[in-house]
Amino acid sequence: MSICRRLPCAAAAALLAGCAAQPQTAAEFRRATAGSYFASSGTLEAGRPLAEVAQTFRQKAAECLQGSVTTTVRIITEFQIIIQEYVTDWKPTVAVTQERVELDVQAHTKGRLHLSRPPAGGPYRLVADAYPVDAGRTRLQWFSSERGSDYLARAVEGWATGKSMECPDLATEWDRSREWAR
Repeated sequence: MSICRRLPCAAAAALLAGCAAQPQTAAEFRRATAGSYFASSGTLEAGRPLAEVAQTFRQKAAECLQGSVTTTVRIITEFQIIIQEYVTDWKPTVAVTQERVELDVQAHTKGRLHLSRPPAGGPYRLVADAYPVDAGRTRLQWFSSERGSDYLARAVEGWATGKSMECPDLATEWDRSREWAR
């Protein structure tokens, strides 16, 4: 088969691969990221009771992960400088039960095109689950849409362990996480 005949087939396959549905729930997001090369996950054990972790997640999610962030990106090409502004609405959700604490982080960037319908609140960026190990320890498991240096996961790990209560810089880190696109 000649290259001219293979190219349309390859292009069609690439387009169809991008048409996979976006996860609509936290459970779907966990399954989708668990085996993905482009996502990451991790676990750790924190020396804090589940109730403390829950209180910290509630406080820090409202303080650090809720609201709109505007980011300006400069793309320099050989012929021009393109300046783009992105407005991203961040939506954290914290659900607490006796057996578990779940922190979901969603982000919707205005004007971004999606090949499939994103969930209400925007695509999931991070889902973190905390479970009690015993009265004084909690196990944290997180799933992220970021590969490599994940600023959201680092922040949530710090909150769970109590070692860092810093907020991630959503505007700066968002821009850095897309360095590959420049």
